[in-house]
Amino acid sequence: MDLDALTEHDRVMLLEQAFSSVDELCDHLGEDDWDRPTDLPGWTVQDNLSHLVSYEAAALGRPRAPADLDVSKYPYVTSEFQAANEREVELRRARTGAEVVAEFREVIPLRIKSLAELDQSRDSRPDESPIGFSRRWGDFLLIRSSDFFYHEQDMRRASGNPGHLRGAVALMVFERVGRRLMPRVAAKDAALPDGTTVAFDIDAPAEPFGVTVDAGRGILVEQPHKAAARIAADFEAWLCLVGGRWSVARAGDEGRLRIDGDQAIATRLLDKIVVMP
Repeated sequence: MDLDALTEHDRVMLLEQAFSSVDELCDHLGEDDWDRPTDLPGWTVQDNLSHLVSYEAAALGRPRAPADLDVSKYPYVTSEFQAANEREVELRRARTGAEVVAEFREVIPLRIKSLAELDQSRDSRPDESPIGFSRRWGDFLLIRSSDFFYHEQDMRRASGNPGHLRGAVALMVFERVGRRLMPRVAAKDAALPDGTTVAFDIDAPAEPFGVTVDAGRGILVEQPHKAAARIAADFEAWLCLVGGRWSVARAGDEGRLRIDGDQAIATRLLDKIVVMP
């Protein structure tokens, strides 16, 4: 998928597809599913949905959780960014799963309406970021779609409801975080030597690709025939790795990650693979 070719309308449609897929998943969740732990430390299925709805509610201008709501008891909260997210989740922990779904289904149609009405001619719309950072409007739409996709998959894995690993949203997420950021990971984060090529054999719906480091810069290349190291994974496992959901050890132990060639080069890159914590 060529992200640069996506129009503003395309990006809004991707976000609406992400909304719809989460809504559909909620129809398949029973009362016992909401408290199931997910791959995110401390977060249940319900917590993931609470996180998603909190952002969209804030984008509508609704009040956020009180800044003095104490979340210091959670050891996985180590920054103010995480604390802001956790406060929204904590605020909703006293509710039932059905109540959070009701909020989601009340907020999302209003959010879709607001997206349709926005003047999208401006390049930057910092007021559309519920947590206050400034992003180009088109970039922010893809960030929200990616966030929805990842948390939806967290909920699906935990509840035993696989799905939505095909289609436009999944391909956008792969392109945005699973492929486009690999040159930076290889050249800057892992600091691989000049002349190093790493091949990535990622199963469908992705396509294999490679990264070559040249003069300190990472360059995306077509699937290379020769590479210092070759990293192979299925589509879901790869997105779990770059999204910080799974460790390299877990993916390897489950037989969903394979490394061929120079183990040191591959390990050096995989140690820095998380690009969407």
